[in-house]
Amino acid sequence: MRKRLLWLPVVLFGVQAAQAGPLVFVSPETRVSLVEVYSAAGCLSCAEIEQWLHSLVSKQDVWSRFAVVVYHAGHTEEAHRADPYALAVSVRRQNAYVEMWGAERPYTPCFVLNGLEDKTWFQYGAVRNRPGRPAGVLRMEVEDGRIRVVFRPKGAMPAGLDFRMVVLGMGLFSPNPKEVPEYNFAVLCEAAAPLAQLSGEYRVNMSFPAHPPYKEDSLAVAGWVSLPGELEPLQTAGGRLGKAPSP
Repeated sequence: MRKRLLWLPVVLFGVQAAQAGPLVFVSPETRVSLVEVYSAAGCLSCAEIEQWLHSLVSKQDVWSRFAVVVYHAGHTEEAHRADPYALAVSVRRQNAYVEMWGAERPYTPCFVLNGLEDKTWFQYGAVRNRPGRPAGVLRMEVEDGRIRVVFRPKGAMPAGLDFRMVVLGMGLFSPNPKEVPEYNFAVLCEAAAPLAQLSGEYRVNMSFPAHPPYKEDSLAVAGWVSLPGELEPLQTAGGRLGKAPSP
């Protein structure tokens, strides 16, 4: 049974940016996979995961073939206090997966590939991403504190779809630099909205979510489209912001 989500209060991979005008992020027609990593302060393997994440920062296929988002989930009060990037939304989203999978309890580190639990990293030290199937083109434009989203699907879709986006922190401060020099792809905030269908396209124009005031080159965004209330992404786009828009 698929897990349906309640709306939360309100990535971009191919980037087309000019000196003036919006930042534009466009997916290919084939599906860009969404890799969700659930991490937590004090977990034994998370430091090794962070080293792998650091190696992805400069890799071009991160945004062209797959996007990575790291939810810091402090499932205990102690873990939440120890992790400056722990969010309640991270706990809720991982718990939704646990319920959908019929698992006993959440754990970290945990990898989710396109809505499915994935343990290949523990065997190969990498996520074994499969070639994407045709999904449609997802386009996001960020300008003047707004984000405009257009999704042109490949094939028939229901009348409405959901859009979810996260703002990611890159090269963030680590309270334990000996084990983890810095944090990357860390979810700082999340927003969601329904997409309205119009002439074969799905659109929404929404406010860019409020985010911590990190320096402009320390932010990225990731956004994905899914069936109403479901966790599995249909298409994903994302990339570095360079300069964060004003919330």
